[in-house]
Amino acid sequence: MKNSIGISLYLQSGSQKNKEILEKGIKSNISYVFTSLNIPEKSEVDVKAEVLELVNLCNQHNILLFADVGPQALNNIDVASYQELSELGIKAIRLDDGFDYEEMKKLSEMMHLIINASTFTQRDYDELNKLNVDFDKIIACHNYYPKPYTGLDAVFVKEINQRYKKWNIKTMMFVCGDEKRAPLFEGLPTIEDHRNTDFLTSVLECRYDLNSDIVMIGDVDINGEHWKEFNYFHEGIIPIRCDLKPIYKNYYEKRFHDRRDSSPYLIRVVESRREPYKQKDITMDNCIDREAGSICISNQEYSRYCGEVEITRVNLPQDHRVNVIGKVGQSSLPHLPYIRYGQAFTLLPNGVE
Repeated sequence: MKNSIGISLYLQSGSQKNKEILEKGIKSNISYVFTSLNIPEKSEVDVKAEVLELVNLCNQHNILLFADVGPQALNNIDVASYQELSELGIKAIRLDDGFDYEEMKKLSEMMHLIINASTFTQRDYDELNKLNVDFDKIIACHNYYPKPYTGLDAVFVKEINQRYKKWNIKTMMFVCGDEKRAPLFEGLPTIEDHRNTDFLTSVLECRYDLNSDIVMIGDVDINGEHWKEFNYFHEGIIPIRCDLKPIYKNYYEKRFHDRRDSSPYLIRVVESRREPYKQKDITMDNCIDREAGSICISNQEYSRYCGEVEITRVNLPQDHRVNVIGKVGQSSLPHLPYIRYGQAFTLLPNGVE
């Protein structure tokens, strides 16, 4: 199952840089782009020209661009109404307070609405439901928080996202990038604890622990390794960095799955007992203690289980029937808990983009 992902593009970055970032996003199959039209009046950016170019690029690739739009922003791009904004090709806007329910209903008939996930209430939902608003046109987006120690708590966000699940409204969250956005350069996460957390760990927690439908990069850009991870994540695959013995290098960059009847002690690679990976004559070798993250293969002493590949989740003792053939990299150990119940994953050479 594929995951929905997106990026943020800021007009202050300039047209050329935004094109380059968007191209990387397109290669990683992004579905969403966030931007802000609230540019200071003294800015030298030609807002309308930049916006039109961005709109055209996104629409060409079927990417939903949603814009943060305040009253001044309409003046910046010389439009008098949200109807005119829609006619420019902007298909979604982010709403803050100040819109009544009838206005939201009318806007939802023109474009998607991105609401503030933290402030939208049961009453808001009930009132819009009375007006027969199409909730497929609404996405509940959690803010990002530039100032340290102002981000949200994961437990709070999970509770909110569960409410939106009940309402069949999609939810969206932000994680930090590598190139931080000015002026604070402190990262733009939704969850405060993600401000200094590994990129993929933040992404996986948003999607699988907090049940966010869409994961966005809040900052300006990410590095090449993280773009690769983001693309794998979109495909529903968790990349695991590891070191394998050379004889098993054919296991790199293949799609594997944990068994659906998942074990709390180890990941059992479904494909390893099927062609072309199935092996029958594996002799005893390197039967050592299995630390968490050990990649193992059962040898011929394990009878019909010979050839089964496993990755240990926890420390396990040595077993003369099990050969240790590799080790998960330290940076990927936090990702192992997410590989469960049939989850797809791939093994990548450690330290190589």
